[in-house]
Amino acid sequence: MANQESSQPVEFLPATVSPISPNPGPRRFGILDLIALILALGPGLAFTRAMLPTCLEYAGRINWTALRWPNRANLAFMESAHAITFIILAVALAALCFVLFLTFAFLLLRLRRPRPIDSQLFQQPGLVGCLAGLAGATIPFVLSNRPGFNYALSIPALAVLLMWSIRWAKRRLKPEASWIDRFGRALAVGWILFPSIIFGLALFIASN
Repeated sequence: MANQESSQPVEFLPATVSPISPNPGPRRFGILDLIALILALGPGLAFTRAMLPTCLEYAGRINWTALRWPNRANLAFMESAHAITFIILAVALAALCFVLFLTFAFLLLRLRRPRPIDSQLFQQPGLVGCLAGLAGATIPFVLSNRPGFNYALSIPALAVLLMWSIRWAKRRLKPEASWIDRFGRALAVGWILFPSIIFGLALFIASN
């Protein structure tokens, strides 16, 4: 009797799926993701609304006729050039404000379960780029109103490029075929693009 019982095959129950899985599959876009992204747009919209009257005022100062013949001795040309520079700077600052708060929302959504294990999660270029850009953005705030501030404006862009280059050289940069990693990559490109524009305009204004 004992031998018959021991010879019966043992049945194993299926293992439950862990909320942190090595391969949980592509992350689907849900209602919670939509709500978080809509809330993250609020500060950017508020900043844009605050800057809009000033931008319209500067737009009214542009003399398009004077811009046809670039001449620094022409006062109308210089006023128009500075007005255009301010408008581009305001647009870049507003875009960077959107990128900043959308990055916070992205990090909260990316780290929410279910998600890949940490070793895979930190190989995604979206997460790596956003963390690098956010870390680099703290330096201009620290150096605000201090010598070298203009050059510090380029640090977020350099941080993203440097981190991506290091990860790529070590073959530790593996994109995920999901909306959230693509969104993170788009934000990381924003951390490269808009600080670079602000840095260039700041140098142009300082040289004039």
